[in-house]
Amino acid sequence: MVIFPWSVLICLIISGCAARHTPLYVARQVEFDKVDYRLVWPLPIVTTARITSSFGKRKDPLTGMVSFHTGVDLDGELGTAVYSSGKGRVVFGGQRQGYGLLLIIDHGNGLETYYGHCARILCKRGDLVSRGQVVALMGATGRASGNHLHFETRKHGQPFDPCQLLPKLKEI
Repeated sequence: MVIFPWSVLICLIISGCAARHTPLYVARQVEFDKVDYRLVWPLPIVTTARITSSFGKRKDPLTGMVSFHTGVDLDGELGTAVYSSGKGRVVFGGQRQGYGLLLIIDHGNGLETYYGHCARILCKRGDLVSRGQVVALMGATGRASGNHLHFETRKHGQPFDPCQLLPKLKEI
């Protein structure tokens, strides 16, 4: 006979026996380096790009449940050019669950940018890219409700709101 502490037993009753995933801890205080501020938005015209889903808690467009969104979604047409936010090295380009076709660029000093739901990736792992270089085409791959770019910024592996670092865009 196995004896569980009451707190564990109650937790099992309430949450079931499903496998638990490690919770995502968001970087609350991010200290940026001077280099970080050289990043730009990954779309060609800042004045026309719009954020359709912000960073943080939101109502999931596919399930209707409240969930945490680790980036911002930017609207656009299928095939719209996606630009590198800054100089860096491609560390990943391929399929990743939820993101669909995903491109990750390492900008140094612990800063990475993620470009998700791409229709096509135009560079490969190890490539050096410059700020403003076309690196992908916008799409709706993976877990997406339509054409858009999921843009995510991470500092030392922890996601943070790109709006803390980049020029303000219009929200719809």
